[in-house]
Parts: sequence; structure tokens; C-alpha cells
Amino acid sequence: MKEEQEEKPKKNLPPLNALSLVTQIGINIIANIAVTLFIGNWLDNFLGTRPVFLLIFVFLGVGSATLSIYKTTQKFF
Repeated sequence: MKEEQEEKPKKNLPPLNALSLVTQIGINIIANIAVTLFIGNWLDNFLGTRPVFLLIFVFLGVGSATLSIYKTTQKFF
């Protein structure tokens, strides 16, 4: 018979590693959205097209924050 596959044990993060993960996630969200918000607002002011680029870049910021968080959590788990 085939040997049953064992489940991988869950990793317990020490408190400081867990705190660093939470901090990195928060900084990733704020930094990505803030930078894209600034770029979108600047482009709207420069081109005179009120919220078009702002909305586009905010959605890009949320997407890049999500991808960045995914990559960061892969390092811990």
C-alpha cells in the first residue's frame, strides 16, 4: 500500500517575527497606495482631467499592494 502523506506541521511564528510580518503588510499597503495616489493626482492636475488618472492609479496601487503582500507572506509560510 501507498504510504499516507503526512501533513506539514504549521509553523508557529515567534512573536517578533509575527510583529514584523504585520508591520511589513501595513507598510506595503500604505506605501503602494500612497505613491499611486500621488502619481494619479499629479497627472490629473497636469492634464486637467479630474478623477480619471486618480482612480486608475488607486486601483493599480491596490493591485500592487495585494501582490506585494502575497510575496511577503510567501517568505514566512
